[in-house]
Amino acid sequence: MLRKHFALFVAAAVLSLAAAGISQSSCPVADATRTYLEEIVPKLVRDTAWVTSNVHFQDRGFALSLFGTDKAMLGAMTLALKCRRPEEFVPTYETFDRGTTSLLQLACEARRNEVINLAVSSTSQHLLSAFHFLRYDATQYSGKVEYRPYPRVDWHTIKFANGKGNFFVSADVSQRLIFTPTGGTPVDLTHVGSLSGRVVNDEPIGATVYALFPSVISSQQPLVVNVDVDQNGVASGSTNASGGTLATISGTAFETAITWQGKCAPAGH
Repeated sequence: MLRKHFALFVAAAVLSLAAAGISQSSCPVADATRTYLEEIVPKLVRDTAWVTSNVHFQDRGFALSLFGTDKAMLGAMTLALKCRRPEEFVPTYETFDRGTTSLLQLACEARRNEVINLAVSSTSQHLLSAFHFLRYDATQYSGKVEYRPYPRVDWHTIKFANGKGNFFVSADVSQRLIFTPTGGTPVDLTHVGSLSGRVVNDEPIGATVYALFPSVISSQQPLVVNVDVDQNGVASGSTNASGGTLATISGTAFETAITWQGKCAPAGH
């Protein structure tokens, strides 16, 4: 169902892009918002690369990074048994930070098809629902962060039968993220996306991040992000809107940087 909704959102975004253009007189992304994107996008790339690089044999990676802070759920687990049939295992709840709870749960969706569910919430482990938000003070900026509802990601890993150590990992991302700077107005950093990686002979050979930010441009057109990571860990991509490139993305899988172009480039560049 999530994939269907994501596809519909993409179709709507394409129609919106075709119907309107972006003013060339100034950057359509506010200065502060560009700074926030420079944190969110590299974290999406890092999380995808982390999961992909930690999938081999019976090991499975998981990752969920939060905005405005260095807090993240990054790790790997070793499967005691092979995934042979649909089955859910008992979730693990831990204190993520003061007043927050993290969830980690492994499930078998089908033979050779696992999913690791991650979530961070500010409510009791027994009351997790879509109606609960996650709120905290940012440490990298002055202001408050709010996820509506709490952030969650499901990492799917499929092991192919034709060959040893061949996997495909993926996750659909849908985070309604609002940041309110101290003394300022809320900034809607909501984003949806598709994260994926490939593993051949127990070695990562590539990863891809595709994300849409529907509310960061004043013209209400979505900002589109595409990033590819090759088998050497080199990342490359772009940030686009209305058919034009607003920024390029480069670096490595774990240290990706956004370089803004044209009207969006910092003064003096």
